[in-house]
Amino acid sequence: MPITAARVALSSTYAFEGGPDAARGAVRKHLLRTGLHLVDDGPAEVTATGGSQLVVRALGVWFAVPEAYPRQVRVTFTATAGGTRVHAAFEETLGFAYLDERSRRNYQAAFRTWIDGLGTALGQQQMAS
Repeated sequence: MPITAARVALSSTYAFEGGPDAARGAVRKHLLRTGLHLVDDGPAEVTATGGSQLVVRALGVWFAVPEAYPRQVRVTFTATAGGTRVHAAFEETLGFAYLDERSRRNYQAAFRTWIDGLGTALGQQQMAS
């Protein structure tokens, strides 16, 4: 499988006071609320995808709703002395296409909204990534 670099990506790390199972439960709820679909649900990592290639290619990033943007998120859980470290990394998965600055800003804003919502779902403050 070829490895490709995402052109738009955003990540953030949060401290969660509970254990990894509780953190994973909060992340799963957030995934469902935001229309992402679980691809892999391991004990230390959750991967989910979302969006629609068809909608974005038909309308373009400028006109499609952010929920339609093809994207993938990888969330990892690391047990710490005080709870769980939760790291989320978002990437666009549009594939072969040109993303101008406005399209990049649209993607970044959508990713920021999702990641901020994740922090709210975890009830925690953002840590340095």
